[in-house]
Amino acid sequence: HIEAGVSTVPHAGRGAFARRSIKKGDLVSATPLIHVPDRNVLTMYDGKVEINPDETNEHMLVRDRGRPRHQQLILNYCFGHRDSTLLLCPYGYLSTLINHSNKEPNARISWSQKDSIVGHPEWFNQSLKEWGNKNYAGLSLDYVALRDIEKSEEILIDYGIEWEEAWQKHVANFKSPRKEYIPAFELNRMADLRVKTLSEYDYKSRGVKVFCRRHYVLQFDSDIEVSKDWEGFEDEQNTRLGIYPCRVVERHNDDSYTVEIIDKTFASTDDLYLWPHHLVVSHILFNVPRDVFYFLDEPNFRDHHQSWSFRRDMRIPDDIFPELWKNRLHNKEGEDTPKAAAADDDGCGKDDLTCAEL
Repeated sequence: HIEAGVSTVPHAGRGAFARRSIKKGDLVSATPLIHVPDRNVLTMYDGKVEINPDETNEHMLVRDRGRPRHQQLILNYCFGHRDSTLLLCPYGYLSTLINHSNKEPNARISWSQKDSIVGHPEWFNQSLKEWGNKNYAGLSLDYVALRDIEKSEEILIDYGIEWEEAWQKHVANFKSPRKEYIPAFELNRMADLRVKTLSEYDYKSRGVKVFCRRHYVLQFDSDIEVSKDWEGFEDEQNTRLGIYPCRVVERHNDDSYTVEIIDKTFASTDDLYLWPHHLVVSHILFNVPRDVFYFLDEPNFRDHHQSWSFRRDMRIPDDIFPELWKNRLHNKEGEDTPKAAAADDDGCGKDDLTCAEL
């Protein structure tokens, strides 16, 4: 009953909207859940080099568990509870687009009641230790209308007071360490962008790679792909997108450009696995238009990949979360463990500014 659209929530990106009018109490959407019994598996760590203890004595890069860096982005799309290590991550169609409102939600979550959707209702009466490591899904959630919802109205749920407080704290304290950074998708949308030359700006050091579109390039040099100097596209993605690595040498007064097409070569025919490759200029094109350029982000360079980005799971309401799943409240003998001694909500130290407290 929902479809994707541009969210009415500021800075939220996409959202989920009603495809038809929905009555109070009716089903808005349903989603199966992937269960993650220990949220700490989403923690990312800095790396460290160790020597392989076997006969090879090779150096290898391993996690430095003493230096947690951040948590995986998927945490933002999962449901959890303060008293449990369990995460429940929806993978239903469009359900991950449902955004938050703590003031005017028009839907809520509840456990699905249909036997065809809930594969293992017995889990509600079992401890997390009994079923958490099952390698198949067995639970699902329903999104239910809290009031009558009009067609094309955005679907909003309350992520919980803990999520709301964490978000407000993040917004109040956030200061971007990369004020001049512009991601690739924004650069691609700027039709009037004056692309900077090599001497003006180093895009690569700012996490963006510059390419030239194939259909434009071939208009200026139709023989480029049959040239003896052409070694093919850099990788599969470039092949699919039809783009050549390039860089701007000069920008002219009419906003046309002189560009160099970058090719890769190896030290010799015997060094096919040499890395990094030597970059060479295979062709130079003159007076190409702004539209020739296409930008891609370097891997893991976008803001949401950085250690200062927001992380917080959505919260399952207390009144529907099974007591048996609250493994942070009970030790192995079943005795209560003081909450103050338990790990914090996201498996991070209280003073760890890289975690979801942001």
